[in-house]
Amino acid sequence: GMERNRVSANCNVLVLDIQQQTVWQAQNDPDGRARIAVYGGYEPQGTEFGRDELYEMTVLDGGRCIKWRRRTTTGVVPLLRYHLTLHSFDSGRTLVLHGGDHGDQDDATDDALLALNAEIDNAAETTVYFLEVASGVWRRHRSMGGPGHRTHHFGCVYADEEDPTREYLVLAGGSPENSGQFGTPDDYANTQAHVLDLRGLAWTAGSSEVLPPPRIRTSGHVVGHYLLLVGGWG
Repeated sequence: GMERNRVSANCNVLVLDIQQQTVWQAQNDPDGRARIAVYGGYEPQGTEFGRDELYEMTVLDGGRCIKWRRRTTTGVVPLLRYHLTLHSFDSGRTLVLHGGDHGDQDDATDDALLALNAEIDNAAETTVYFLEVASGVWRRHRSMGGPGHRTHHFGCVYADEEDPTREYLVLAGGSPENSGQFGTPDDYANTQAHVLDLRGLAWTAGSSEVLPPPRIRTSGHVVGHYLLLVGGWG
């Protein structure tokens, strides 16, 4: 297929020490331990990122030292995408990806495009991807229920208060279609929450009796038994 242009950029990381109220610029260090994963997205010239490409930043010494590296992943690899949700669970051993917009992707295989179109078109089924961080292997999981495909949506992972080993992915809002920068409010999904048990891989839906207005690009967090949504475009 056609080789995709790669764009490299300098990523300067500024670290805020809340206790000491000081800010410093992190420096490269080869022995970092804590990690931040960056996947997908696009840049202003239209280059999309993702597929088998994952950027990983390792952190040491309270954020004073960092190192970026690009990893190549394998398995059932997602296509290039942006406006997705990506979160870690199992103490950072696994990443879970859902949704996202995509471009034309002329270099994609027919099977890969069919899989992505199935994600978008089948509203009764929801597709998520899991990446085992140590091995760099992706796997795809499809199941009935859930929100279906979404872009510009909110997502987070949280642990059960009584059993922290049980973790859940919660999704809300966004749009079920590729929606460009802001899309059309008539195309937005409602803000009903959908929760995936990351151990049993079963979906449950939250109450739909009282919902915030539909919106994209919202922020939020799970606090105790509550999902808080703030702001967004709608």
